[in-house]
Amino acid sequence: MRQDIQERVIEIIVQTFGVPAKLIEMDKRFENRDVNIDELSLACEEEFGIILPYEDTFEIQTPRQLIEKVEEKVSENEEDIGDNVKLSEN
Repeated sequence: MRQDIQERVIEIIVQTFGVPAKLIEMDKRFENRDVNIDELSLACEEEFGIILPYEDTFEIQTPRQLIEKVEEKVSENEEDIGDNVKLSEN
């Protein structure tokens, strides 16, 4: 996991749940999943400038899975930006 993304996602979880970061267990399932995963997804989309489609968020059960999904989408965005730069250079 990229450390900066992990730290930022954990901070979003801290703000959403109102718990200290040290209490967040990476592989523990989110409680009250439906409400909180929507809030977490929206906050991550805003923080990272990504889109987390509903179908993707439906799979997310733990903080680790959320971080991995955010990393995946950030990476896709970086690849898209790189492709656009290459196209504009031609």
